[in-house]
Amino acid sequence: MNLRGQIKCCVIVVKRYKPVLALALAWLVLPADAQHFPDIQQGTTQVRLELYADGLAGSFNGEFQVTPTDLVPFGDGSGRLAVSTLGGITRVIDGGGNLLNTALLTKAQSGTQVPGNGEWGMTSIAFHPDFGKAGAAGYGRFYTITTENPSGTPTDFGSDNNHQDILTEWTLADHSSNSWGSAGDTSREIMRVGQPGQPHNVVDLAFGPDKTLYISSGDGGANPTESQDPSTIFGNILRIDPLGNNSSNGRYGIPSDNPYANGETVTAYLNGDRNGQTVDPLDEVYAYGFRSPFRMNFDGTTGKLYVGDVGQSDVEEINVVVAGGNYGWNSKEGSLRSGQNLGCCRVEEDTPSSNNNGAMTLAEEFSFIDPLFEYDHDEGLSISGGFVYRGSLIPELQGMYVFGDLGERQPTARLFYGDPDATDTTDFHELLIDPEGDLFFGFIDNEARLLPERLISLGEDENGELYLVAVGRDPRAGGGVAGQIIRIVPEPNSLVLLGGLGGLLLSVRRRCPLGRLAGSNV
Repeated sequence: MNLRGQIKCCVIVVKRYKPVLALALAWLVLPADAQHFPDIQQGTTQVRLELYADGLAGSFNGEFQVTPTDLVPFGDGSGRLAVSTLGGITRVIDGGGNLLNTALLTKAQSGTQVPGNGEWGMTSIAFHPDFGKAGAAGYGRFYTITTENPSGTPTDFGSDNNHQDILTEWTLADHSSNSWGSAGDTSREIMRVGQPGQPHNVVDLAFGPDKTLYISSGDGGANPTESQDPSTIFGNILRIDPLGNNSSNGRYGIPSDNPYANGETVTAYLNGDRNGQTVDPLDEVYAYGFRSPFRMNFDGTTGKLYVGDVGQSDVEEINVVVAGGNYGWNSKEGSLRSGQNLGCCRVEEDTPSSNNNGAMTLAEEFSFIDPLFEYDHDEGLSISGGFVYRGSLIPELQGMYVFGDLGERQPTARLFYGDPDATDTTDFHELLIDPEGDLFFGFIDNEARLLPERLISLGEDENGELYLVAVGRDPRAGGGVAGQIIRIVPEPNSLVLLGGLGGLLLSVRRRCPLGRLAGSNV
């Protein structure tokens, strides 16, 4: 459906500058420390953004979607994409790019409950690699993470002081169906986690090359030190076999090559105890030491797993996940020493002199793994992990890791790319956006933008092409939130950019052709 309407004319002013808007939003975020890393420079690769689908916020068939959260391919060769929404509704975009008027899952079917502040809901969906392979054990199976209010239902892990996260398996008797609930369709609960607080939950799913399911679990928001204790569910990347049954609850399997599946122990350094204590990690744990891991994805060529980790004090980071790895939270944030050990909202360089050991850095002393990429809150606020680009439309991005930032402290979301073999954590650049692509409205100042105001996630289709899952203002009659899927495509023409000092100011002024404002009919 083409939602680009008719407009008469307009003048577009798009600026990239240090975030003075952060002053207006200060009540939403933690105060940032001093600048710790160099300014992110604009790269030489330019792409165009095209609105692919909208109508993914607000009401749908009498249920409330809230906002889109994740986009994944069915992976069966049909070209279909599934879009989960925070409200618990899963929508389908068919192979022709049409957003269907029927839901793969309704809110009533998923049972999702969402609080008024929207901290949790349906956050992820994943299809088994054998979803379309008739006769295979994974045929027709897909998986979701949803949430429920505390109900007294027993949990497999954690308490239910605030809410519960539920991992569910759904099975379509006919994998080509676009709606679950027909005769022969089934569902079953795999795992239930009690959460002590609103944020930093079980939020993401990804299947690995070996068909095991990886699950990201944040620190729970109540006791960040638990991220350094892999005997708890919090602050980890988990790895399970959803088709197995040797787990404690008998509903999933524990891969025998998980790093702690055979009685291995680790020394946990909690609350400043440098002597540590021996703990027996959960069999499900693959890696630990994360705060709020958001969006993890595998490189389809190398098999490496990448994950974004949302920071607290001042650092956003991308990590390459390895079995048994400890990524340092809450002693470290990115490559820096964390405010958790320095007082609230502080970070500083991790040097031997700053470490009370005096001889080694924290990373050296405790074998913490530093990130692949990182930036501070002068440049953004909340990272979203992305993908190593393996599509064919944009050769300049081939083999580059593409990721983004929510945009809360900027006029818009931001997109970055870097070489996954980089050895400098700041060796990445900002993607240039072609102003001839679609434009997007924001809530802050009601201006049209080259990028959506808020980036929720990145998605990938079965051909390796990339999409943005985004929200902004809907300029049509009635206004409200626009939940959008935006496709990243090549820019066909060269563009002269007028840059300011250090690439911090980009100003493009021009007249708009007809039908340029995404979602507009004014």
